[in-house]
Amino acid sequence: MKKARPEGRIREAYGNPVREYWERIRHKPLFVQMELLKKEIRKAGGSHGEKEAALAALKEKLGGLDPKPINVSQKVHDIYQEVIRIMDDPGSRWEYDPMRANHALMFVEGYCRHSKGEMGGKPFLLEGWQKALVATAFGIVGKEDGLRKYREVWTYVNTLDKKSRKIMLLFLVPHPPFAVVSNNQ
Repeated sequence: MKKARPEGRIREAYGNPVREYWERIRHKPLFVQMELLKKEIRKAGGSHGEKEAALAALKEKLGGLDPKPINVSQKVHDIYQEVIRIMDDPGSRWEYDPMRANHALMFVEGYCRHSKGEMGGKPFLLEGWQKALVATAFGIVGKEDGLRKYREVWTYVNTLDKKSRKIMLLFLVPHPPFAVVSNNQ
């Protein structure tokens, strides 16, 4: 029986977390539309059957979508929209490298453990947005040189939300085992 090569396991480990996250946040315009309708109804006061019916229809549309959509800030939506555009554009100088993205994800979830509390000793399991962030930071690389597009990542995390542990994991990720070979040897 032939053993699977490690590259294959790494490549297939997480699929594409960036695209999976995009599928959940791409409905931002519907959330914006819903908020505007709510404001108009509150501002006008009383019952407005037409607008309330439109609001109910939007809620039904969002509720029936799979995977369940989540509302994010406009900035987050716009950033991931650009990342997906880069991934889908064959003429772009950037590409998504699942090996590099999944290598970082496998490191965090495979080697990093909680140090204290009730989760002490248990592995870190990243949420969808965290997987998308790590996959974007480590997986979008230049087609010609293999260098990462995003070398700095800014995240804003609420107070007391274990941010030091979440952010520290990114500093622990070793550089993926790839050599960049130049034509000027």
